[in-house]
Amino acid sequence: MSIINFKTCVSVLSALMCGIVVFSGVLVFADNFTANIDLDPHPWNQEVVELNVEPNYNETIPVQVFVRDVRGASRFLTNLEYDKEQLRFEHFDLSGLVPYSQSHITFKQNGKRKNIESIVIDTDSFWGNASVITGLLGTFHFKPVRPFEGARITLKEMGMFRYGRKTLIRPDQMALIYLSALVAADFDGSGVVDDKDYQMFVNAWGEKGDSPFDLNNDSVVDGLDLAIFWNQYGKISNRLPNHNLRYTLDENTSGRVPIGESITVFGATNHEIKSYTNKFFDIDSETGQLYTKADITYDYEETMYYSLSIWITGEDGKVQERV
Repeated sequence: MSIINFKTCVSVLSALMCGIVVFSGVLVFADNFTANIDLDPHPWNQEVVELNVEPNYNETIPVQVFVRDVRGASRFLTNLEYDKEQLRFEHFDLSGLVPYSQSHITFKQNGKRKNIESIVIDTDSFWGNASVITGLLGTFHFKPVRPFEGARITLKEMGMFRYGRKTLIRPDQMALIYLSALVAADFDGSGVVDDKDYQMFVNAWGEKGDSPFDLNNDSVVDGLDLAIFWNQYGKISNRLPNHNLRYTLDENTSGRVPIGESITVFGATNHEIKSYTNKFFDIDSETGQLYTKADITYDYEETMYYSLSIWITGEDGKVQERV
């Protein structure tokens, strides 16, 4: 409910200063609104846009979106952009927009940068009269996919529909999340630095340039990196299993041939290839086993690699993992 103090809003000019315009007794709220990101839920809305977090992969990283001057909305759009190779979207809590009926979530790929993904939250309101009372519109929850030095999240665009009009703002506000206390020598992502990691390190000995085995970042895998490896040997890394999987396929493979091991998680009931490359590959919807297609011949000279996006869902139909 909006309350007008006519002692201070005694004219159209002063009413504009109060955020409303009076026309024949009808109240029309100003269309402008603002938004910001806050990475720290405690204390309330401090507009924190840079945060260090511990690599606890059992907990989500909350990204709150606050808005101001949202009243009488029939529909609301929120577009958040992030690097899907660093972060995995888990869920969105719409806590501040009331009343609302339902929200739809859409994922969009960046045409130029394949690792950048946008989440668009489209929310409808009961009776077309929703407001954000507390300032908190909602909270996005992410989980780290792999260790990183800085994951960028950007609030790209927000739209509000009211009285048949659409107000669009582009905050383009960027926030950075840093993971601390990383154990870089867990090369296979098993969660512990062990003999398998050592064998991978030995096989990479002498590599030059950008390499995951170059632990001190001096562009060569040598004795200095070995010293760092032994210092981390046996440590628990708290890393997730690798969700960016790579498989090698023999050239001119034909027929229906299984590729790698089954791609699945506990409680999964359905596996589906969501990328356009589904015309080149099949997946067993129950087991998650990936296959080549019988009517496709894979020619390295024609196509060097294929990128796939696999969605794994549970009994409730909700996405559990995206690989």
